[in-house]
Amino acid sequence: MTEDIEPERDLFRMIFENANDGIIILNEEGKIVLANQKAISFAPDGIIREGMKLIDQKIFNEKTIKNLGPFFKSTLEKGSNEEEVKVGFVTGEERWFGLSSSVIKENGTGPRRVIMIISDISKQKIYAEMLRENQMKYKMVMENLHEGLGMVDLDENLIYANPALCELLGYSRSDLLKLNIGDVAHDEEFKLSSLLNEKGRKGTYDTYEILVTTSNGVKKWMLLSAAPWFNENGGHKGSVVLFLDIMDRKTNEKALIENEEKYRATVEQSAENIYIYDVKKERVVESNKALQNLLGYTAKELEGKKAADFVAHTSKDIGNRINEVIGKGQAMIGERSYIKKNGNYVDVEVSASHLIQGNRSMLCVVSRDITERKRYQAQLIEEKNRAEFYLDLLAHDMGNLLHGIHNGLEVFDMVRGNRPKERNILNLLRSLTGRSIKLTSDVITFSRSRNTEIDLKEIDLGPIITSAIEAAERSFPDRSVSLSLDLEATNTVYADEFIEKVFFNLFHNSIKAQQNDKVIIGLKTSKLENGTLIEIWDHGGGISENMKPMLFDRLGNVELKRHSGMGMAIVHITISRYKATIEVEDLVKDGMVIGSLFKILLPYK
Repeated sequence: MTEDIEPERDLFRMIFENANDGIIILNEEGKIVLANQKAISFAPDGIIREGMKLIDQKIFNEKTIKNLGPFFKSTLEKGSNEEEVKVGFVTGEERWFGLSSSVIKENGTGPRRVIMIISDISKQKIYAEMLRENQMKYKMVMENLHEGLGMVDLDENLIYANPALCELLGYSRSDLLKLNIGDVAHDEEFKLSSLLNEKGRKGTYDTYEILVTTSNGVKKWMLLSAAPWFNENGGHKGSVVLFLDIMDRKTNEKALIENEEKYRATVEQSAENIYIYDVKKERVVESNKALQNLLGYTAKELEGKKAADFVAHTSKDIGNRINEVIGKGQAMIGERSYIKKNGNYVDVEVSASHLIQGNRSMLCVVSRDITERKRYQAQLIEEKNRAEFYLDLLAHDMGNLLHGIHNGLEVFDMVRGNRPKERNILNLLRSLTGRSIKLTSDVITFSRSRNTEIDLKEIDLGPIITSAIEAAERSFPDRSVSLSLDLEATNTVYADEFIEKVFFNLFHNSIKAQQNDKVIIGLKTSKLENGTLIEIWDHGGGISENMKPMLFDRLGNVELKRHSGMGMAIVHITISRYKATIEVEDLVKDGMVIGSLFKILLPYK
């Protein structure tokens, strides 16, 4: 019988001593009968010893004792127990543990013992809190967007609506989430189901102009930008939809169209923006008051001018268009550019007719100013880009970061106990958390910089540079940054609070681009005749020639939207606010590109 028992005891001892979790065996009085090395290591050195009571005041603080006492008593009463407990030691250290206890009897009949398995869950608690905080930040961005934002499932039922969307449609959130998008979008204007789901399954973005009805029956034109929404397995769950109120724009467009129609009728009847051109003599014979006002010439000054004197196209192109009109009798020339007397250009839409006056070949050229139409077209492009930009941030950038943190926590739980792998996962989680914090900050800065009025004042660059590099260094605690400064004696410039973000993003990108532990950055200021020149260089390997032309234009470049952060977009927008310029070139040494050189020219007051 003894021979059978001894191997079992040896097996128990081996499992007991080599378990990844701490194991403590207690008697009915709560005294520690046996504790493995893992359990002893959880507490500060020398505190836990066999023979001590679990709730001994020499081990834990009063709050922990109050929690552990009922836990131990409940185990004896129920036979088992489980709980997550925040444990405070008398040394002041606090940690989270998962406790799982069971009552056993030696040899089945001996005195009762309590076996307690202890798991250190402190890190899981910390990163669960980090995940919660990032989710709150993600929600804060969505809740505070000025644009309406909604999420729909595969049946187009609204499952999320931010306050701006509720305000746009005139519903409370609870009422709006009872609706399908089809309840507010007119079927004759828009078939959302087929468009969103078909394109969503393909992972494509799209925008639509639709007419919606608010809760009080008012119809509004809105621009909808839809992006697919996937689960962690890549399955299509629905769509994220951004709603932009374009009612004012539509009203203006309608008014513009009506005005254009009236203007065309007026032109046909009154000779507005018209000139008569002698084809053979190549000169203006006559012009009306509208054209004179448009170009800034008097009637006498325009008379006798060649078309090439005020039409901003080559003589060959002008000649081809004249021949086209003569051949067809009349023709729509299309969009052209005229040169005003002051040298400025104006966009016009031109049509012409061929006239015969006696033996003279003449052209009647009619034009209208399309500056406003061009402006509205540019405004529409900007609105669409901005909508897709915010959608990409929410559905791609922030989503990827949160998904990465979630996966990292799951992997951490899988490799728990393997210290090297734990460190790698923790470093990854720190990096993802830092990126999500920076992205949130960049979104706020981007929004403020676009909506805040410019109030330039004298600013000393010294403290700004110091604050920016220190903030950038905090994002990379494992890097050693060497900043070489060559500053003028006087370093005041005219800027505002956003200038610090310019330096921070340039420093941040420079540190990120240098993979070695020792990071080298240089900054030099020079006073030029037309402003202060700021040069920032690094040893980050340089920027490809393909990337340089679109480096600062995430908002307007589709490819760049999905493959970069917001930092350089913020730099460009901020610099533009100051009517300053920024350019980037290679930093070359011994014929080799070793980094990048950014040059910012800030004008004087």
